[in-house]
Amino acid sequence: MSKGIRGFQKGNIPSCKRSENLDYRNRNWLYQRYIIERKSMTMIAEICNCCISTICEWLKRFDIKVRTTGEVLKGRALSKKHKENLSIAGKKFYKKNPGFRSGENSPMFGKTPSEETREKMSEAKLGEANPKFWLGKKRPDLAEKFKGSGNPCWKEDKSNELYNSKFNYELKLKIRKRDEFACQMLGCGIREAERAHDIHHIDYNKKNDSWDNLITLCGGCHNKTGANRDYWQWLLSMRMLDKKRKRKPKIFFSADLHLNHKNIIQFCQRPFKDVNEMNKTLITNWNAKVSAGDLIYILGDFGFGDLKNIIKSLHGFKVLIIGSHDRTTLKHKSFFVKTVPLLELTYEGMDITLCHYCMRTWPKSHYNKFHLFGHSHGRLEPIGKSHDVGVDNNNFFPLSFDEIAEIMKDRPDNPGYTRIRGFYRQKLDEEEME
Repeated sequence: MSKGIRGFQKGNIPSCKRSENLDYRNRNWLYQRYIIERKSMTMIAEICNCCISTICEWLKRFDIKVRTTGEVLKGRALSKKHKENLSIAGKKFYKKNPGFRSGENSPMFGKTPSEETREKMSEAKLGEANPKFWLGKKRPDLAEKFKGSGNPCWKEDKSNELYNSKFNYELKLKIRKRDEFACQMLGCGIREAERAHDIHHIDYNKKNDSWDNLITLCGGCHNKTGANRDYWQWLLSMRMLDKKRKRKPKIFFSADLHLNHKNIIQFCQRPFKDVNEMNKTLITNWNAKVSAGDLIYILGDFGFGDLKNIIKSLHGFKVLIIGSHDRTTLKHKSFFVKTVPLLELTYEGMDITLCHYCMRTWPKSHYNKFHLFGHSHGRLEPIGKSHDVGVDNNNFFPLSFDEIAEIMKDRPDNPGYTRIRGFYRQKLDEEEME
């Protein structure tokens, strides 16, 4: 087959098959089939019992123009699988040919568009056709597209269901007062401001207005519960059970689990035979310490591949501090209360800075505040009141705040803490003497 010939499909015809039907050697016959009837080279080859390259060769001999790929696919609806294959092939091609159709290789390199072309380009970007036109505005076409059954969270038996008459402003206000006007999603805790928080039915049954089935959520957290409903129902049910028992939720910290990552066993010399054993051990250790109603901060590098079932099996509300290998994890954002690159929090009077990467200095470090990090897999010596919470540094278990506080007791003061403290003491003494 000639290298530059396009527009034919692969068939089941052997390339060396001898033909007994020689109609393809008749120009009029070949023209009628290929141009008028628009049969493909594969179809003509099947009629003549020959190979595709033979039909292609005779088309060239008779100066019959071979259809391009674009002409062949024109008007044809591509399947989802076909589109995925085209996308994969395109990415591979541009990876091997990074300069293709760019710079000097671009067909427009060194050329200036004519005035007529410029006018057409300007007209094409006027008004609603310009993407910037919709900045800060609602697009009616998209609103209509995602309305009703077009919304990905649409449920045929639930979405059109009406609320009870008892589910009114007075009941919602009572629930918000009970929850102290704060979002009850652990790891969020946003308090009401101008907009009142939403009241969520934990079991998604709009007719069940019992006290234990209603919970206060901010708008962002309420939106998350539209997807993965069984997951959020389980966590919020446990949250309400803990509130009923007056059990205070604990907080935990972990990092660098690298779930589904086969090569990490060799890189960090983890004592596991294979990735399945590693995943099983990490999940077991996690659930042995963390309860469903607790909160755990994951300081990056959570896992690879399909993590949906693994996340569902892990206890607790999860906050992700984005690490260097969390591209796949971020595809499962709807399972996390929040995903941020850096987080400062206060727990039991202690300010803690959370980051995937170790810092030499951090917010309020001169006041001996804590800093927790990951990324180094236990190979980096901590500075002052900081600690690597990665699983490789902590026997493949998450750490509770109480364990962190115990570890920090034996750690030296943060750099600059003693000097600054002494400086302020000297200032205070001078002021008292005056």
